[in-house]
Amino acid sequence: VVHLDDLVPEPGPRMDTNGHESSEAEEASASNPQNHSCSFVSIRGSSSFESHRASWASIFARVLALRAIAHKVIRFLAQIENFQKKLWLKKKFVTACDYVVTLDRIPEELYPAIAACHAQREEWVRLMAIDEIKGDLSGRTGYSVPLTVEFLKENRFLPVDTRNCALGISEEISKATCGMTDSGIALQSDNFAGLQLLGRGLGAGVETVFIDPPYKTGLGDFCYKDNFQHSSWMAMMQDRLSLLKTLLAEEWLLFAAISDVESGNLRHLFDLAFGSDFLATLAWEKTYSPRMDALTFSYDFDQILAAGTHVGRLPFTQDKKQFSKQEASGQAYRRRTWRKEGSSSRREDRPNLFYAIPAPDGVPLWPIRPDGTEGRWRGNKERFDKLDSLNLIEWTKRDDGWQVYVKQVFDEEATRPPSTLITHEAAGHNHEGVEVLKALMGEIVFENPKPPRLVEFAIKLADDSAPNWTLDFFAGSGTTGHAVINLNREDGGNRRYILVEMGEHFDTVLVPRLKKVIYAKDWKDGKPASRDTGVSHCFKVLRLESYEDTLNNLRLVRTPEQQTALDELDLSAPDAAEDYRLGYMLDLESAGSASLLSTAAFTDPWSYTLDVATGTAGETRPVNVDLVETFNWLLGLTVTSQSRSGGVLWVEGTNPQGEKVLVLWRKTTSDGSVDAPALNDWCRKLKVSVLDGEYALIYVNGDHHLDNLRRPDQTWKVRLIDEEFPRLMFAE
Repeated sequence: VVHLDDLVPEPGPRMDTNGHESSEAEEASASNPQNHSCSFVSIRGSSSFESHRASWASIFARVLALRAIAHKVIRFLAQIENFQKKLWLKKKFVTACDYVVTLDRIPEELYPAIAACHAQREEWVRLMAIDEIKGDLSGRTGYSVPLTVEFLKENRFLPVDTRNCALGISEEISKATCGMTDSGIALQSDNFAGLQLLGRGLGAGVETVFIDPPYKTGLGDFCYKDNFQHSSWMAMMQDRLSLLKTLLAEEWLLFAAISDVESGNLRHLFDLAFGSDFLATLAWEKTYSPRMDALTFSYDFDQILAAGTHVGRLPFTQDKKQFSKQEASGQAYRRRTWRKEGSSSRREDRPNLFYAIPAPDGVPLWPIRPDGTEGRWRGNKERFDKLDSLNLIEWTKRDDGWQVYVKQVFDEEATRPPSTLITHEAAGHNHEGVEVLKALMGEIVFENPKPPRLVEFAIKLADDSAPNWTLDFFAGSGTTGHAVINLNREDGGNRRYILVEMGEHFDTVLVPRLKKVIYAKDWKDGKPASRDTGVSHCFKVLRLESYEDTLNNLRLVRTPEQQTALDELDLSAPDAAEDYRLGYMLDLESAGSASLLSTAAFTDPWSYTLDVATGTAGETRPVNVDLVETFNWLLGLTVTSQSRSGGVLWVEGTNPQGEKVLVLWRKTTSDGSVDAPALNDWCRKLKVSVLDGEYALIYVNGDHHLDNLRRPDQTWKVRLIDEEFPRLMFAE
């Protein structure tokens, strides 16, 4: 390292850049501060040019060495950063897949096993207070230990969680409900990884989005890593909005609730992501009275940014008394003049709306105002002719001539455009959100939940009760799921929800909340106020590997063969050995790590494990990865049926291209001569043939001797899961 203090102007004779002494005039010019631009610099203590040159040669050599080292460091850091990017962008494993299904959707032959399930009974007691259900003289079956089949039949909206059941019963329930339209998906995951996986499985299928993203408040409540305040918040949001765009259907509507802290930044991100599809900034009245402890202003409103391709209208009740006229058919109506009245009613206000209309007697009628000046009509001639063809124009002859009116017909189902002001009477307030959740759970378990009525208000602007997906990737306590279930209960709709949440309250608040709302509409002190308001429901609970799990399962292993080869390179080609260490070592030596899909996964698909964090600092536990469910999502497979027979688990479904797909999973051995004939025998027994046209694609793990066909796109019909799984998992 060369310090600037060691480099000083040489007090001896000045020299030019060629090593020659300067003239006195040149020296005088150089000594003048106004003329001075550069002076020869030497090492303190040197007195000759040769010593200067030797010193500079030494410095230059050191600089070259430093640059060479820096390039190596930069390359190694680039290797680390690219490796981290690979780990972050890889599609994460599904570490658990469970179903929550109401009893009415489960075959009754499984009821005895469910009645005997101790864990499920205890959950129903804890969440639904079923131990308070008493038998009576009318024949109602009361609670008992164990439960009876009759009790289950009388309480058919109790939700069964396959996580509580033994493996065999869980598989039977999953098999029975497979192909059934899921009412919802609850996904425990970082929302970036969750949106990635949903992009594969749902494609462009999300019609409605409601999010309430966290933001930096200074209270330590921002659960995402945030040391840079607004910058990291914006980077986090921008990444997720970019992924969201790939999920949106052709017709979509997005709402994002936000306070003043980040509203400007979020609006900027909306403009970048959605451009002209930004619709409006709504003001939601989040309180029902001013904050008396406010130091300056009482913040009574939050902002809700809206973007999308359309927005619905709201129901509007007309006052029938105002519709005093009546058609011969009995239809009530009122009328107003076709000539514009009041403000902006002059010809110069809208010159193109000044034209003549032929009266019933053929006399041209012009829009002349009562004071004799020229006015204008309410619409153009094309609109007038359209209204006339619909019998919505009425003429009246008066002493001063003809008057023309447009009819407004009374409508029992009238609608109006939504306002940018959302009152607490229309959509609830913050205190209501707290009270609703407290009534459900029996205590305050989550800070500042939004009221379900706010989300219901937003969803009503977006859909018509069809089976549309509503997504919330900052799901919090599960308010969006609650709102969807409420609306379906109210109008019999088939709306569906996707909730993505990474916090610990996923298990303690979000999932229990959904189960409770399914079972009953009204709650008090954590207990159902009525048990006859349940709904038929089925939602899937997915848990994904976290980024921290990915890191915790990395293993850098250098095989003896690799070490021998590297030792030989160190002797024969040291540059090549260095190139390996600086640029390729992490990728190659981590390849066998469990989180990077070890080849062992496809030998026994049901025994592949990851060490997953338990929630306690530093502690992990081994968890079986659900490779079957992970692969279904990577394929974007809509599963229609799934079963196991003869040692083979088969999955049928359709891919995003609409093609029928068959996926075959089995435990294999190291002897392909045994595995391949066994699979052929299974296919013959179940009459599965590659050569017929039933399946467009067949995926199978391990060696096989199945016939194969080349498809029109020059790809093969039968494909190895061993090859397709890693390709899809690491595809950007």
